[in-house]
Amino acid sequence: AERVLILYGDVPLIEVETLERLLQKVGPEQLALLTVELDDPTGYGRIVRDQQGVVKAIVEHKDASPEQRLIREGNTGILAVPGKRLADWLGRLSNNNAQGEYYLTDVIAMA
Repeated sequence: AERVLILYGDVPLIEVETLERLLQKVGPEQLALLTVELDDPTGYGRIVRDQQGVVKAIVEHKDASPEQRLIREGNTGILAVPGKRLADWLGRLSNNNAQGEYYLTDVIAMA
């Protein structure tokens, strides 16, 4: 199955093994996301999980509620997605947020 790896251009220290492990976790309907625990997550998108620990969304710092800003798990911007689903998810993005931007991270909630 086709998988798409998405990462920022400014992550020169990322290891190939890390990306390979991330790609192994992608399924036909499931994406994989690399996150980080931060002492100070100011400015980072927060990883919102349900009671079972399943990722439900990424909320950008400017859109986060006071409770969400307490979350220390942040978005690295590195994810791998099933190619078949990516076009659908991208087509459903909206810019209805504090910055008026299209957030690629919104595909997390769609998945």
